Amino acid sequence: MLTFALCKRYCAKQRYQHYQQVYYKNAHFAITVALYSPEVFVQQLHRVVQRTLPIPIKHRINLLLQRAGLERFVDSVIKKRRIVVVYQVGKVGSTSVTHSLHQADFSVYQVHEISPARLQQMQDLVAEGYPATDYVARKVDEGRWVYNQLQRGRRDLLFLSLVRDPVAIAVSSFFNNPEITLESDRWLEEYSVDELIDQFFAHDYATSTWFTSWFDRELKPGLGIDVYAHPFDPVRGYTRIQQDNADLMIIKLEADDALKERAIAELTGLAQFRLARQHVRAETEAGHVYRAFKDRLRLPDDILDIHYQTRWATHFYTEDEIAAFRAFWRGDNR
Repeated sequence: MLTFALCKRYCAKQRYQHYQQVYYKNAHFAITVALYSPEVFVQQLHRVVQRTLPIPIKHRINLLLQRAGLERFVDSVIKKRRIVVVYQVGKVGSTSVTHSLHQADFSVYQVHEISPARLQQMQDLVAEGYPATDYVARKVDEGRWVYNQLQRGRRDLLFLSLVRDPVAIAVSSFFNNPEITLESDRWLEEYSVDELIDQFFAHDYATSTWFTSWFDRELKPGLGIDVYAHPFDPVRGYTRIQQDNADLMIIKLEADDALKERAIAELTGLAQFRLARQHVRAETEAGHVYRAFKDRLRLPDDILDIHYQTRWATHFYTEDEIAAFRAFWRGDNR
């Protein structure tokens, strides 16, 4: 009844009449099934939620279940599947992976932080009215849930982290929330490319090591794994680390899709896994601005040293790969 009430309230508020009608039609069948089997009823209700409701309602229902302490029931009775936690620094191209895992019928959490110290910092931002408060609050809830499961000794969570060329991460992050980054109401397309490049430097995206310090700052306290203490073959492109109750797969974004699919199949135990491409920034509405920015950006060697002499770069990439990254961002042959 909780989901019925929530759906009715939200649909009425948002005027999702179509979703409301579809939901009640399917829910009537679910109630009929409940007379015969409560477990089948719960499974049927979950299918209704996943197939007929808009994403905002799904998030609210899932968070209510988590806060009510029903996550174990949801996992075991409704989903009967393992959870994959896509846990990495932002802007490493995980959207396609997350979407494909959903398509493969996994329950997926996509989080950037689970360590208590960082979650508290995010909670403080929410209290201060930070932009995108709803999104940040949801990520705090999800991150806290994952961390609590680990502290309870849960051993069936699968963790997946992607790594990427560090300068590419900085550029993508700069474009992620331009209204916040640029502190302006102007549309992104209203800026010239030269203005955007100036802002990229002015906001320290060109020199920040926030992204490449993520494994030490976040994953190490979060999972208790020192990634750099484990070998990584840059040619192979992925590695799996199993330590205590954490099962972690690290994959290079630049690896071809066949390698990514093989790594994820190994982690999840699937005989076969297929990636579906989603949210390629160069193909979005502002993609032409993003492409022009990348084509025009030139970084000197002293700034490139900041990124490519990090443990992130030297641990996950070959010397040839690093040389190619440096040449591209320096503007050689462009």
